[in-house]
Amino acid sequence: MFDEVYAASTLGIFLREFTFGHANQLAAVGRAHLVGLAARVPLLPGIEQRAFIDIDSLLRPVYGHHKQGASFGHAKIASRALLRLGLSPQITTLSTAQAPPVIAEARLRSGKAASGRAAAAQVKQAAIGTARGCRAGTIMVRGDTAFGTKKLITTCVAEGVEFSLSVSRNKRITAAIEAIDEAAWTPVHYPGAVEDPDTGQLISDAEVAETPYTLRLGRGRTLTVRLVVRRVKDTRYPDALFPVWRHHPFVTNSDLSTAEADITHRKHAIIETHLRRPHRRPAGAYPIGYLQLNRGRLRRRRRAPEIPGIALWTGLPSVVQHGTGGRDEGAARADAGCGVRVVDCAR
Repeated sequence: MFDEVYAASTLGIFLREFTFGHANQLAAVGRAHLVGLAARVPLLPGIEQRAFIDIDSLLRPVYGHHKQGASFGHAKIASRALLRLGLSPQITTLSTAQAPPVIAEARLRSGKAASGRAAAAQVKQAAIGTARGCRAGTIMVRGDTAFGTKKLITTCVAEGVEFSLSVSRNKRITAAIEAIDEAAWTPVHYPGAVEDPDTGQLISDAEVAETPYTLRLGRGRTLTVRLVVRRVKDTRYPDALFPVWRHHPFVTNSDLSTAEADITHRKHAIIETHLRRPHRRPAGAYPIGYLQLNRGRLRRRRRAPEIPGIALWTGLPSVVQHGTGGRDEGAARADAGCGVRVVDCAR
């Protein structure tokens, strides 16, 4: 009846034919798209001075017995650790001091994948390459304790970029913290901090200090970095005879001051705004059982949050969406603060 191959009638049918290589090609197109946008519109103002690369992951629950890649991973709900069946997207964002983050790379992994798995490759191939394609000046990679690994630090050093990564407590780090002189701790003034109207002092007990620390990278290699520690009083012991402190260490090779390095590191939390945005619908994020299809959907959807900001910066009129829209459209319009609608063609 038909003498030629017809194109897929819907995006879902098209994505069902995706393989691992097709998903990677779609990611490469997305990176080129981001670089092209940054060259044409003020998508990332201030990137010539400093760019921030933030990486994080989460576990998204899925349901059904035929979901490819779904496995039980560790999650924390209401401060309780438990195992949940799901998929684990790993998100890397690119931002500046003046611009909100945009997604530079997104990968979908099995639920049991460790948070830091393949983080070094993602930062090297995707984020750093995209940042340099956008003509970034100084690049800083930020992450929590799951990403403060030797492999990621080695990658940052090899690529010549700065890093600010939280590290897990161990005996060597604990000994280094205890060796810091008490006079070295200084109060840190966070943006939006509240001052006492009578004394003018900060209503905060956060203090920071730093000390040199030598990392062991394996194979006899070592690297001396700055171990910056923020300490706050433990609220569980308000009436203790001596202050009981909670310490939060991270390592960095930047040239920022101690307080500025701590403030900059804490801004890594901005990635949380993107971790939830592509997954507002509980079952809508990964509705099909094919893993590669879901990977393609994740990498296609990562472009959507940029559309409202582009329309605002360029003064374009509202963009009409062909489809039902739903929660994602409303969320994007709320984030943009205007009537901009997200483009999401199904054909």
